Amino acid sequence: MKLDVSLPNAPIVYQAPQYLYSSGASTAISPNGERLVLSDGEVLRATELTEDGAVGKGVALFSDDGNQIISTIGPQIMVNRYDARTLDLIESIQTPCRLPNPSNSPFPISPIAIQVLPNNYGWVIIGGPTICLIHLADGLFQSGFEIPSH
Repeated sequence: MKLDVSLPNAPIVYQAPQYLYSSGASTAISPNGERLVLSDGEVLRATELTEDGAVGKGVALFSDDGNQIISTIGPQIMVNRYDARTLDLIESIQTPCRLPNPSNSPFPISPIAIQVLPNNYGWVIIGGPTICLIHLADGLFQSGFEIPSH
């Protein structure tokens, strides 16, 4: 559903004609506001909340110019780049960065956030206590390190 937050009590102004199955754990919004990418890979038209296609599952973001969708999955971090217009896969980058598996848990940690580096030089990916830096300026450089606990 769409809410109009500019009006008192943010009324519902539109409800999707179909049920969306995504968990909604994360949503990427295109720079022009026309498309949404949900964590299950569904790509929606933002105006009517209808499916426009799909990319790979994971935490996603749009490039600054809106021409690419970057999606990341884990625990062994894989970055997938898609053409935002056609939704075709451009490339997959397997990184050596691995997110930890919490002790006694059958479920490994997945990425929870991705942010573009300045000038589109790469990405910062966060999952649990781990930060992965994917730097593309002079070839591919990756590193993973843990966030100090307090």
